[in-house]
Amino acid sequence: MNNGVFTTVITGVSVFVLGQIFVKSMLDPYISFKEHLGMVSAILLREQNKILSINAKSEVINEIKQASALLLSKSNAIPLYGMLATLRLLPRYKDVLKASWNLNLIASILEEGRNTTPKETYTTISNSLNAVGSKLGVVVTYRPS
Repeated sequence: MNNGVFTTVITGVSVFVLGQIFVKSMLDPYISFKEHLGMVSAILLREQNKILSINAKSEVINEIKQASALLLSKSNAIPLYGMLATLRLLPRYKDVLKASWNLNLIASILEEGRNTTPKETYTTISNSLNAVGSKLGVVVTYRPS
């Protein structure tokens, strides 16, 4: 009788520990990355008017830079990222890298401010926004597709 109780307790503890290892090492980074994709979308939608009119304040610029950096760091924190991307649960890593590059491009254009040609700058920012949206699979503009 004692042997059965001992086995049950050890099995229960083992299942709990293995479950926690799975949750903390695999599931939490995945969820954190997906939440960050939502945050990137929210920033770009909320500040779309300021971004496209090249009239963003330094807080918005820093928020975009932070979003770009966190995008890469959170994707690197996910074990088996390549497998999850192959299963289409996550964007491909090279798409994440391109989206991050486009976010940095938007931030640097906004930092330059009015020193650029408005039409060319608007086109570049608009193309970069569309690239971020398509590479990450998130909504970044209020325009219907």
